Amino acid sequence: MAISAVNSDGTGGPSANKWFSMHSLEVYPLPWLTFSVFESIVWGPQFDLLYALPFASYYYAEGLDGFPNNAQIGLTGSLKFPSAVRADFILFMDDASFNDLIKFHFDTKIMATLQAGVSWTPNLPWLTRLSLNGIMITPYTYSHTNFNGDLPGAPNYLDYTNAGQNMGPSLDPDSARLELNALFTPDPILDIDSFVRAIFHGNASTDASPPYAGTGTIFDNGYATEAFNTFHFLSQSVIEKTIQAGFDSHAYLKTSIGKLEISLSYTFEYILDAGLVAGATAINNYLGMEVKYSY
Repeated sequence: MAISAVNSDGTGGPSANKWFSMHSLEVYPLPWLTFSVFESIVWGPQFDLLYALPFASYYYAEGLDGFPNNAQIGLTGSLKFPSAVRADFILFMDDASFNDLIKFHFDTKIMATLQAGVSWTPNLPWLTRLSLNGIMITPYTYSHTNFNGDLPGAPNYLDYTNAGQNMGPSLDPDSARLELNALFTPDPILDIDSFVRAIFHGNASTDASPPYAGTGTIFDNGYATEAFNTFHFLSQSVIEKTIQAGFDSHAYLKTSIGKLEISLSYTFEYILDAGLVAGATAINNYLGMEVKYSY
């Protein structure tokens, strides 16, 4: 798939000749178990036909060229339990020091995302679904040096972005989120999805060893001092803490001249240590409304 590149600091572009490919294998060993493994790769500016082969291992294919690109691997799973309970997880591994991990040495390079959750779909009049899920993104995940010194004005063909936007979760690296959702259907024409979230975010460069000045965003790859070789997930002295609560609602109306969908959403947000400034606070309110008509 053709995607767009920006500079290593997130500016400039979009530039062409950045590519993304992904494939997966999914198995159903038991009626209540689903398991899959997937690979993805970001590369450019040259187009490599080898990555378009359906059964090629991106990691070994990249190794044929001396590992000049950015390959990832992941696992997903789903388990179904009695009483309409289901558990799901996804592990995305960007990069890691396997030799250290097999020695149970965890203060090493671990660039990964783990998301897991459990949901319940009860047979109740109003409550349609209740779910709890969490996600963690370790420092420097999705970022990548451009292997050209990250020169100003040079497109970064290797980070996990498209036109400067993360192709993974909306959270920055060195972040975690815990979310509780309840979906209510008080009437067949009305859905109300309520939620409460807690989000934590740090700047991994502030306690990097050796230290350096970095933004802690997806455009901070830690290559200046190879700070990614140590694991310092949310260990900083200042952590931005965000609490959100709100709802997303949808009403579906049928009329003699067509169908209406009316959406109303609201989110209250409180931030402590806002902008990673100790003691700073912020309160935000977000209100949205949308009307769709079809016939």
